[in-house]
Amino acid sequence: MTGKIRLKSVFILFLFNIIVSLIDCYDRQRWYPATVVSKKDMMSGKSNELKLFRYKIGFRVYPDLISETFPDYLKYYQDFKRTSDDSDLEFVGDMPNMDEYILSNSNKIQM
Repeated sequence: MTGKIRLKSVFILFLFNIIVSLIDCYDRQRWYPATVVSKKDMMSGKSNELKLFRYKIGFRVYPDLISETFPDYLKYYQDFKRTSDDSDLEFVGDMPNMDEYILSNSNKIQM
């Protein structure tokens, strides 16, 4: 699975001490809202270079955490059923084992 990320729309939601970041990602020949599962600072060792981040992207959304701020999420995931993850949070989209790591300087990211 490969994906392009468009960092145009970013939503940060705080609920139950969980931070959910959504970004638009390109996969399977269309745009999807996706969840930033984690972000890791990658030190390059040179102080004059841009800081790199490694994003772990999940092509899924958590309806209970975003339905009020982003009610249109379902039109992107019509073919998916609600499933629960290891934390018993329900999501719609790809399973966590399909998450993808993408570096912030990758050509898959459009800023």
